[in-house]
Amino acid sequence: MFRDQMSIRALEAFHAVVTLGSVAAAAEQLHVTQPAVSHMLKSLADATGLTLFRKQGRRLVLTEDGQVFFNDVSSALNVLSGLQASAKSIRSARTGNVRLGAIPVVADHILPDLLGCYMKNNSDIGISLEVVELHRAINLLDAGSIDIAILSGSPPDHFKVHAAFPGNTVLVAPPGHFEEEQAKISLSDIQEAPFIALSAGSPFRYALDQHLAAHNLSLNIRAQFRTQSAIAGLVAAGAGISILDRSVVAKRRFDVQVLEFGPPLQWSFQLLTRKTGILSTAAEHLIEFLQIQFARQTGPQ
Repeated sequence: MFRDQMSIRALEAFHAVVTLGSVAAAAEQLHVTQPAVSHMLKSLADATGLTLFRKQGRRLVLTEDGQVFFNDVSSALNVLSGLQASAKSIRSARTGNVRLGAIPVVADHILPDLLGCYMKNNSDIGISLEVVELHRAINLLDAGSIDIAILSGSPPDHFKVHAAFPGNTVLVAPPGHFEEEQAKISLSDIQEAPFIALSAGSPFRYALDQHLAAHNLSLNIRAQFRTQSAIAGLVAAGAGISILDRSVVAKRRFDVQVLEFGPPLQWSFQLLTRKTGILSTAAEHLIEFLQIQFARQTGPQ
């Protein structure tokens, strides 16, 4: 009952009268009338049961109880001011934490540069990135353990797709494997070459298998590995050739030949959230940033 009767506005009026020295000055600062300030002071005295002021001529002077209460009011108003600033920062996405999940090729080769740029310009936003396979990411997103996922393949219907951007698949081979003038390779010409593939069951492997079947082609799969980075390293070591997303080799992390191939493989990534639930302002801000950045990555790397 005490809390209900003591309004924040009355506390502000009390604080203003003490710090400014008069009801008139407090009324001017608060943009109210002097009777309104006097009424708030009376309501605060009634709510607290304290004698806050005594009259000394035409002046109001704090009582000892009033001085103690004023110190507490000052602290409380500072806390409220901090809460207002915090709310403003949250609304403007200048603070908060975002939990992100991404498949390895995105987490290892696409997101570092993008998130580095974002975090440099948004220093009070914390980001946690979990590198996960497709099904694990779906489970985490469903459970609300991550806010945003970047996956490949067809997303479940209960997810919202905020952006989709195409991958850029290329043929990679050991240095000198193909003649320099061979800018583009036909898949039909490499069916007998030792091929290193992603593990069966991955969305990329599924898309590649479907692509080959649609063109009555097959590959001589020598080995299978879980990540495109591991495959790129094996290709660089001369173990075979492969088809990877260009982002894996875009910055010459691996000493390999990179060639176009045909017929080309269509491949894409999706930026997803749950359709239900409310995203934080920070998460929405990051999504907007990634949408813009992904739009810039639709062309060749």
